[in-house]
Amino acid sequence: MPAANRFVLSGGPGGGKSALLAALAERGYPVVPESARAIIPSRLQTGLAPRPEPAAFAQAIFQQDAQHYQQSQALGSLRKVPALGDASLKTGSECSFTACKLRVLPRFLPCLTFARRLFVENLDTPCFFDRSVVDALYMLHAAGAMDDAAVAQQCSAYPYNRTVFFLPPWLAIYQTDGERDQTFSEAQQVYANLKRWYLRWGYDVVDVPCCSVHEPVAFVLHAVTQTAEQGGAD
Repeated sequence: MPAANRFVLSGGPGGGKSALLAALAERGYPVVPESARAIIPSRLQTGLAPRPEPAAFAQAIFQQDAQHYQQSQALGSLRKVPALGDASLKTGSECSFTACKLRVLPRFLPCLTFARRLFVENLDTPCFFDRSVVDALYMLHAAGAMDDAAVAQQCSAYPYNRTVFFLPPWLAIYQTDGERDQTFSEAQQVYANLKRWYLRWGYDVVDVPCCSVHEPVAFVLHAVTQTAEQGGAD
């Protein structure tokens, strides 16, 4: 898959990224859920704290994000994929979805088969990532586990479309839970820090409006169309 087809949704916690990702999947677009949302529940199930110390947590996220990225590289030459029936998809199971092993979330079950077929039929279809390797690199850098030179090397190894969609924390929907333990103020700081980080590494940040999910979907797809008409960005 070319970098121009990889669109990132990032920003602060509690901005509606998961809802936006689900809505895009329901419209048939390939999606990659947030790595941390798979790591944290697995730790909680074994009685561990939601997060290990910052550097270890960042490294775990980076490894998973990099694995998803590398696996999706096969899409560039993918032509035939065995049929995947709805009956084979179960909540919480793992499936091979367009060459990426992803955790199947309940809200994605109705649309995975269609999205898989759509992507195979049209390899120019954009794929949407809930956060990216760049987010993990920010965490590693902030934890003192990676210097600027190493970050630059990894950014070159894992490029995405230069247009990155940012969702700010939205007070009207913000809630803490077993996986999200930041205060709203902390979420706002994460948003600001990540925005500066993406800009620092050459990405163009586009703020997505805080409103019901249908408007952000239309906003994102319109921006993607404009990017494609301009010849893509990578």
